[in-house]
Amino acid sequence: MVEPLGNVHLTKALTNGITHIDSAECYNTDYEVAKAIKQSKLLRSDIWITDKYFAEDDPYQHLVAALKRLDTPYVYLYLLHSPFIKIKFRGFDLSEAWGFMERCKKEGMAKNFGVSNFGVEDLKFNQIVFNAFLQNQTPGNNIQLEPYSPLGPLYKGDLKAGAGKTQILLHWVSAFGIVQIAITSKETRLAEFLDIFDGFELTPEEIEQITDIGKTYKPVLRQCWKPEYSKFVS
Repeated sequence: MVEPLGNVHLTKALTNGITHIDSAECYNTDYEVAKAIKQSKLLRSDIWITDKYFAEDDPYQHLVAALKRLDTPYVYLYLLHSPFIKIKFRGFDLSEAWGFMERCKKEGMAKNFGVSNFGVEDLKFNQIVFNAFLQNQTPGNNIQLEPYSPLGPLYKGDLKAGAGKTQILLHWVSAFGIVQIAITSKETRLAEFLDIFDGFELTPEEIEQITDIGKTYKPVLRQCWKPEYSKFVS
């Protein structure tokens, strides 16, 4: 269900410099995204849209339909939303799904493509959970890590003068050179996103402290992060 004010907040985010839109089939926000982009009056080339395939038709047919809803000829990044793609459920396996992704790029519908919620594999993009309490999926092998849920709870060390937990945690993620994705339906939280690099910096000691705190606790893992799903197998 789309928040009633979602379009308003997205338009405000775009006009204030937050130009990465993370979309997906299961988010059901394509029409709102299209409307916000139009209202922002920004050039299409100045907005990065990420879309994700999950279950509809096949990755190619899904993106064809999604681009119509988004009212755009392409997305900058197109991801397989999870590794759960098997012939008995979809009629094609992961290797064939990857072929659909390649076709999308070849036809100019996606500038880049990758995966989401996979383990570390030799792929260019991997969008996963990454926060102070889940640090085991580190980038390497020329993989660009793009995490969601960077605002894992933080208590100790979140009282730095002039900053809240949101700003501190986003600063911590940025210290690792990682693309950040965060979500909100609150105008106050949006204001925090817009101000994360104004007025304060984390010291190397504070970054290390948060890292150490996170390593002390084990998070509850989503299904695709459990050991049996650490490799994509069709």
